[in-house]
Amino acid sequence: MLLLHPFMPYVTEEISHQMKFNKASHLILSEWPKFDKSYFFSDEETEMNWLVKCISAIRSARSEMQIANDIQFPIEICGADQKSNDIISTHLDIIKNLARIESIAFSKNRYSEKASKKLYSINPPAWIFLHEKLNYLKSEKIRNRKE
Repeated sequence: MLLLHPFMPYVTEEISHQMKFNKASHLILSEWPKFDKSYFFSDEETEMNWLVKCISAIRSARSEMQIANDIQFPIEICGADQKSNDIISTHLDIIKNLARIESIAFSKNRYSEKASKKLYSINPPAWIFLHEKLNYLKSEKIRNRKE
């Protein structure tokens, strides 16, 4: 109630009195809550930011290459460290669903032999590559439009 009070003072004050949240005084005279460091999850925040960047990169490439959302294609992640591979493995289903990809392959090499195009640098050593199957899918799409 206290955090909402600056935005809705009359409503929160009335609810507080009706529900007897603050028996001693009015909300406007109460102290603000103190910051508790135990609620700050910096590792999880970093992990989620990394996932957002990864999914955004794949979606941007899909948009730039005019690939329909119903087409799923494989990607390859090359040169990633163990921490990045662990993040991807942990959230594999989320990445597949949100980025609309078929599969993710991992490679320790810096570049992919099966890839058609470098997509995005996730972290300095890690790269996402689109699979060569994507060129085939694009040519099929063009051929179907002509027919």
